[in-house]
Amino acid sequence: MNSSSFQHSRSSSGWLLSVGTVILLSAASALLALTLLSGASLINSISQLNTLAKGPDLLQMHTGEVNFQKLEAFAADHPEIESLQISPFLNLASDEVVLNGQNLAASNQDHGVVTQNEAFDFLLDDNGQKPEVKPGEIYLPSSYKALYQLEPGLPITLAGQPLILAGFVQDVQMNSMMSSSKRFLVSPEDYEKLKPDGEVEWLIEYRLKEGGDPNALAQAYEQAVLPANGPMITGPLITLINAISDGTTVLVLLLISIVVLLIALICVHFILSIQLTQDRKEIGLMKALGISRRQIQMRFFKKYILFSLMAFVIGIFVALACSSTMLRQLQELYGKGLQVQFSLFWAVIGALIPEVIILCSLWISLKKMDRLSALQALFENDRPKSRLQQTLLVGLLCGCCAFLVCVPLNLYTTLEDPGFVRYMGIGQSQIRIDLRQNSKMDSTLTDQFSSLRTQLQNDPEVSRFCLLETRRMNAITKDGSTVSLLVEQGDHSVFPVQYAKGHAPENDQEIALSSLNAQALRLDVGSTLQIDWNGERKTMEVCGIYADVTNGGKTAKTRAEDSSLPIIWSVGYVTLNPDTSVKDWMSRYQSEGYDVIDLQDYIQSTYSQTLSQLQLALRMAMVLSAIVLFVVLFLFMRLLVERSRYELSLQKAFGLSSRHLILSEFKPALLTVGLGLGAGILTGDFGGQLICGQILAGLGACGFNFTINWPFNGLVFLILFGLGVIALLLAFQPITGIQPQECCHGRE
Repeated sequence: MNSSSFQHSRSSSGWLLSVGTVILLSAASALLALTLLSGASLINSISQLNTLAKGPDLLQMHTGEVNFQKLEAFAADHPEIESLQISPFLNLASDEVVLNGQNLAASNQDHGVVTQNEAFDFLLDDNGQKPEVKPGEIYLPSSYKALYQLEPGLPITLAGQPLILAGFVQDVQMNSMMSSSKRFLVSPEDYEKLKPDGEVEWLIEYRLKEGGDPNALAQAYEQAVLPANGPMITGPLITLINAISDGTTVLVLLLISIVVLLIALICVHFILSIQLTQDRKEIGLMKALGISRRQIQMRFFKKYILFSLMAFVIGIFVALACSSTMLRQLQELYGKGLQVQFSLFWAVIGALIPEVIILCSLWISLKKMDRLSALQALFENDRPKSRLQQTLLVGLLCGCCAFLVCVPLNLYTTLEDPGFVRYMGIGQSQIRIDLRQNSKMDSTLTDQFSSLRTQLQNDPEVSRFCLLETRRMNAITKDGSTVSLLVEQGDHSVFPVQYAKGHAPENDQEIALSSLNAQALRLDVGSTLQIDWNGERKTMEVCGIYADVTNGGKTAKTRAEDSSLPIIWSVGYVTLNPDTSVKDWMSRYQSEGYDVIDLQDYIQSTYSQTLSQLQLALRMAMVLSAIVLFVVLFLFMRLLVERSRYELSLQKAFGLSSRHLILSEFKPALLTVGLGLGAGILTGDFGGQLICGQILAGLGACGFNFTINWPFNGLVFLILFGLGVIALLLAFQPITGIQPQECCHGRE
């Protein structure tokens, strides 16, 4: 091998090492910087909105008569209460809401008209101020801006009354689409005009003094037997609901960041080992000349410090550039996010952490050179197992790239799948019907329930249905204290939810608990629970524990019905015959005053924010995986060709052709890539399921399983495999330029 050929090989190899190192370090820094920036912005935005809007610490929604004196007396008896506010929420039928020509009859949300509160729980505009609403104007939730493509100045119609959209408001308690209600802000004059067309639901809200416990107050409220014909929500739960949608994306980003950091660590260590092997004789010569080990280490380490600085700067700029798209939704929902200096601070911290971890790891690896004597460095060859280690490394990296794509892909397809309703405490049916008192119906809720049952029984287009009533009941815990349970009564075997343990209630003596309720009450399948039933204590056996992420995740289900208690809400679930027009059937029941929605639309609207953010994270993961896979494979295999130059030249001297040598290198590498990608996809399918399951279990979605779209998984495999083939072909191309006579000059 002549000198110029050798120098060209070394310079080409050095260039590849440098570029590959900077790319990998930059990817790790950019991702973690974006993750910290997004997470900090989410926490800050929610916290800032809660501070400016003075969000409630306890909210009790109630339909029916309200004893104001009793509520005020309760507040006076509890010194931890700073303020009490009772505000009306005027429920309108969804088909009476028209946004710029779009009728919301199919919406799963409860739409209510309110005026601005006086004490706390304010609705704020984009600048964090209370908007002045003029007669004829309306402010809609900020989440509806993108959902329905709305802009100020468009016409809005409520119960036939025309209004003009004046702007959008952030609602501290109903911002998220996971919240089942939305508040429309109007002037007092317009509220009075709309009052005959709606049903008033009362929002009983409490603000606590610093250090007050919302959960303790909630328990005291329940024991005082105050108005409770509706769900109760604490301040921490409101914060959790707001954080879940965008927080899911941050968690996915964090997982991707960790995997990319792992890839960067492995690759940089591999690159370092190659460089140390190439410079082995030079290291031995320096040791023989008496140069200190610290000086030798710093000779290599300084270069990586420079690479880290370059990657650090690139990572910050990439994170800040990408954050504008990801944080736009946060700013619309919660107002202005982090100030510029704080955004830069978190970007710097996020970009710095991977570089520090990688540099510390490299320094530890460089210190291993202390064990290498000058004679070993000058005369010993590489260990034969290095090629096997490199093969396993390539397979591991391919697996990591496939894992990066599969986790967000599977999470996205799971949330989008109609079967995900099973984790929401809802059976998988086709249509949901909500029963409530409204202006189109003069009958009571109980009469509606009975009428709907008869109608569905006699409807030839209905295949299966069940009607369920939710009542608030008192349960007695093991220590004798009383807790309030939202108990859904009816036949739960028709459309069963996802049970982590046990089964649906099969008789009147059984009760099923949501996973969070079972944890709070310290009960398991087979345990007994006492319930206040018709004025007496009734002992029921816990037959199942199920997933539920609705109503704070704390619900219960039983077949028995206690007609002595008022119905808080009632729902029906329906599956139609295959030849039935779903749209026409829904329109027919909607015209009779029922709130009817397609459950697939319900999922889409509830998780629209989460799905849009996950889609962005999925695109990012796909692009990143493709780039990393291509760069790493090309880099590794090109470097292996350079390291094997002597052996390849020797084989050519024995008469083997370039084609034969390329195929001998290409086939095992291709097999490694295929096996690595396959293992990565399977790990993403099943290992990712465990990770996401643990996170969702904390929210009440126990027994979580991915809904795996195998054709999409196959498409991911084919795309990444195709990129791998191209990278390998390009990497092995220099074999054609290796000359047979190079081996005569020995190893360099």
